Amino acid sequence: GRADQRLHRYLSRRLFEHVIYLPLKFHLNRKIGGLNQILVNGLTGYSIILQHLTFSILPVFLETVIIGVMLVTFYPPEFIIILVLTLVAYIVSFSVGMAQITGPSREVADAQTEAYSTLTDNILNAETIKYYSAEPQTLERYDNLLSCSENKWAIFYNRKMINGLWVASIFTLSLGTSTVLAAEQVLQGTMTICDLILINP
Repeated sequence: GRADQRLHRYLSRRLFEHVIYLPLKFHLNRKIGGLNQILVNGLTGYSIILQHLTFSILPVFLETVIIGVMLVTFYPPEFIIILVLTLVAYIVSFSVGMAQITGPSREVADAQTEAYSTLTDNILNAETIKYYSAEPQTLERYDNLLSCSENKWAIFYNRKMINGLWVASIFTLSLGTSTVLAAEQVLQGTMTICDLILINP
């Protein structure tokens, strides 16, 4: 908790310091809402990376090393081969998935920034909008931006779902292969039921 908040404070200060020292021309040509959304997206991204690193990547890495050591020490080489092939398949799947999801995630961020920018700037300029009775046009423009954002999110989640299906397929194939191999070893008497349970948690 404290590390996350300290990182948030540090990054917020650095971002604000960077933005506040930019030339006036930048600020005059930039929409306030869009700039705010960009800063929020950046801070959220750093927070997500920190959480994944702390609660997902490091524990999985540690668990994989422990499992690898146990397999090398106590079990036939077929199981370590399954583990290595599974890791390679995971790495390929994640690499391809990241490559396919990068474009849609940028499009989502841009669409959200544009929508939030329009919302904020129109609220700040409400007097002008009311003066020209432009509420319907303003609302329609904002709704079109939200619709675009919704479509970009749908594409993003579709790509993410496909990547998730690949990862689930790799896990299922790996688990199935190791289960069948361990069951054969149990039938041959070279492994016990406890070994079978240990191999397939």
